[in-house]
Amino acid sequence: MPPDPTLAPALYEMAKTARSTGDLKMAKALYLDASDADPKMAAPRLDLAEMLMEQGTSLDLAATALQEAESLNPEVPRFFKLQGNLAELLGQDKRAEVAYARAVDLDPKDVDMRMRYGLVLMRVGRNEPAITELEIVRDLRPQDGQS
Repeated sequence: MPPDPTLAPALYEMAKTARSTGDLKMAKALYLDASDADPKMAAPRLDLAEMLMEQGTSLDLAATALQEAESLNPEVPRFFKLQGNLAELLGQDKRAEVAYARAVDLDPKDVDMRMRYGLVLMRVGRNEPAITELEIVRDLRPQDGQS
């Protein structure tokens, strides 16, 4: 039986519910089912990648999910944020830098993203731009003494 795209939204909602209740095995299966049901739906792939990265498992599957999502909706800040997160987990700071730079371009008010971007810039030895990013973080969150 061919995949039914009309089922994808329900499968996706079930996956989110399973994840929120801690049933990560079920969530993974449902995210994959939703992705199979509607190959044009990026959200289940992004959520799957995010969940796998949070667990620190199946990073190859997370990478595949992000690759599939890339062709569907490449100008979403969340995609680039997740791409940067995965690159960091894999120790690929230059790739993380490029991804985070794009995420910051798309959503310049995302303070947490700017913080991650600034820290990656420091790790790759680009201290001047790193300082600039971290100063922006400080200015965007002046009440947060941790910035």
